[in-house]
Amino acid sequence: MPDSLTYIGNNAFSQCTSLASITSRNPIPPVLGKNCFYDYYSLVYVPEGSIDAYTSANGWNKFYYFYPIKENENDDENDENEDTDALSSASEQSVRIAVCGRRITIDGSDSYEVYSINGLNLGQAKELPTGIYIVKVGHQTQKIIIR
Repeated sequence: MPDSLTYIGNNAFSQCTSLASITSRNPIPPVLGKNCFYDYYSLVYVPEGSIDAYTSANGWNKFYYFYPIKENENDDENDENEDTDALSSASEQSVRIAVCGRRITIDGSDSYEVYSINGLNLGQAKELPTGIYIVKVGHQTQKIIIR
């Protein structure tokens, strides 16, 4: 999220059941509307020196994991700090895989494949029923959960 963002509206990410990380570049925590997030287990990256502000701000203080964005680092370098099982980390070629509701979004690549947990190639499926899937982008694979 850009440093100019000051407000996140009601239910903005409430259907994003597999949101693994959030990056906010604003040193002042944006005001959160009601029910902004599905849960509070996402990794939250904030400007260096702003962690205290976020951990004490309404709504943000519900999150468990905060990490600093170091100056002159981009999102990919911050993603390397994430647990390798995090659902949206994708370091190869600046690719980001996200799930919002039942929809898969892939930023940074037009070529990908989705596989069922049983190995069935589902092609470039965008909307999926509840289940566990593997998304392959280049040489990278990522497990996703649709709830």
